[in-house]
Amino acid sequence: MTFLDVIEMVCDWWAARKGYDDPRPWLESVELNFKAKGKYLSEEQLWLARSVAAFLAERGDQ
Repeated sequence: MTFLDVIEMVCDWWAARKGYDDPRPWLESVELNFKAKGKYLSEEQLWLARSVAAFLAERGDQ
């Protein structure tokens, strides 16, 4: 998975969460995704995914 794939994955989670109107806080939702899918990511990919999630949390509506 390239760095662009990781960014796209997190953006897909963001969009899906908005589509399903998930009541959980965004970063909590992200951590649930990491519990399910994080084992397939390297430490660098996890860092990037968390960084993208934090960026979206700071700039997007929650």
